[in-house]
Amino acid sequence: MNLSFSRSFSIFAVVLLLGGAARAADTNAQVDELISQGFKLRLQGKNAEALDLFLKAHALVPSARTLGQIGSAEVALHRWTEAERHLEDALSRHDSPWIEIPANRATLEKTLAEARQQIGRIEFRGPAGTDISVDGRHVGALPLAAPLHFAAGSVHVIASARGFQSLQQEIVVHGGASETVNLALLPVAPAAAAPAAI
Repeated sequence: MNLSFSRSFSIFAVVLLLGGAARAADTNAQVDELISQGFKLRLQGKNAEALDLFLKAHALVPSARTLGQIGSAEVALHRWTEAERHLEDALSRHDSPWIEIPANRATLEKTLAEARQQIGRIEFRGPAGTDISVDGRHVGALPLAAPLHFAAGSVHVIASARGFQSLQQEIVVHGGASETVNLALLPVAPAAAAPAAI
């Protein structure tokens, strides 16, 4: 009885393993096809459509290869900060033979350098606890752990802190540069004392 059970269990385990391997092979084939289709779309200048396919491939099997394709398409679409993040992530991984090919790494490094030339790094300074929003998006409170990255151009900054007047400021971001912005918040004026009764 036990021998029969053992044999049945072994057969069941083998079937599961083979089924899992087949599903993995099918998924990898889907990823290869999505990347192939995306590459063809990029050759036709259809970078947004290609990006959609690369994102689908990444959702199936995340890897340096899919991230590299995503970042490269984002550069073509001038989505500089997203491209920088995805390309850095791709180059930090060693999860596929594709990323270990020197020519592929060199291409991603060159594309990343291109993206960084369009990105400025801003270090904000001001009173501790100052909340900062940029273009309507809250980015954190001072002190920030690291400079923030923005595409070159103009950004609208709102800074607020307890005991200080809120500050609104337009900042010009220069691509390829690192800058420090001092947020000169003014203290809230103390309330005027009530006049003494006569």
